[in-house]
Amino acid sequence: MQSEWQRRYDQVRTITPSKQIRIRTTPSPERPMKLKFAQSPVQALYTTSTKATVILPLQNEYKYTMPETRQGCRSIELSNHLGIVMGGHSHRESLEFNFIDLQNGQWLQKQQFQDWECLKCRMKESNTKLGSHFSINYDTEEQTIYCFGGERIQGVRRQSNTLSKIQNHQVQQFVINGIPPRRNHTSTLMDNQLIVIGGFEDMNTKPNYFGDIHSINLSTMKSTQLQKQFMKNGLAYHQVISVQKKNQYFEEKENGIYLFGGKDQEDVFNSDLLQIVIGNQLQVNVVQTIGQQPKARRNFSMNYDQNSQCIIIFGGTNDFEIFDDLYTLNIQSKIWCHVQLSGYLNFQPRYDHCSLYQNEKIE
Repeated sequence: MQSEWQRRYDQVRTITPSKQIRIRTTPSPERPMKLKFAQSPVQALYTTSTKATVILPLQNEYKYTMPETRQGCRSIELSNHLGIVMGGHSHRESLEFNFIDLQNGQWLQKQQFQDWECLKCRMKESNTKLGSHFSINYDTEEQTIYCFGGERIQGVRRQSNTLSKIQNHQVQQFVINGIPPRRNHTSTLMDNQLIVIGGFEDMNTKPNYFGDIHSINLSTMKSTQLQKQFMKNGLAYHQVISVQKKNQYFEEKENGIYLFGGKDQEDVFNSDLLQIVIGNQLQVNVVQTIGQQPKARRNFSMNYDQNSQCIIIFGGTNDFEIFDDLYTLNIQSKIWCHVQLSGYLNFQPRYDHCSLYQNEKIE
């Protein structure tokens, strides 16, 4: 039997598809979730409370172009108001490019993005695919998307070491020698380098987990191994964010790549927050924090909000439970703040979502 709130919500959604309703419910690829955070840099130093509002965008199939349900897709913020979802697969590999307005959470019509539709047609004609479970980064200055690795389905599933460069609605692909094919790795941009960390290659008998760190020069497309084995048994399904900032209020020692979560070759989960500093000598340090930290997990979202200087972690699973929580960590105070979302109206735990957008100004 349909609950009263669901009946009222469906009625409002039918009557006013453009109105935004702030309720807690179960998001999906058709119903993306947007999170607003209320925490200032000053508050982060002296409090352990964080407030979050979950906003469910309303959909109308006659007005919006919603993405098909799939796994292994990736998303990235192209501007302050525009996000893109690409790749992944369900019964077939997806070539779609879907766009979402990050201010109101509405999927946008494909007709507004004819250049991307033309790119999709060219990729289909040339059998050029992005695959799934790849890493994705966006260079805001060059307005370029970089997708590395992942998995392609060509009769059988095969991992890739291809770097796809999407710029001016054109795609170029480069096979990166020196880095074995992999999926469920991470990468992040640093200067003119793409830093690739971990992942695994699905061999015939058992997956081979990588514990290495590589850099790819984006001018020459040549790779350099920075660390052969920073994790003894490798690591995959983790997440990273990059902090590269310098001003009078920010200590340079906080800069670096922050890594959390994932699991290794022996199915042991990583519960440490690591800081990777790349300089004349690469350093991997365990970050000492205060307060209740997230449980070890995989297939979660992690992002960084520059306004509050906070790392944000959402959802995921440890193969025994699916998490319905949200954590923030101020990288200067090192204090964890925790929000449990299951108490809100019909909010369901989730994992294997493609990203968490944080584009609101925090006051």
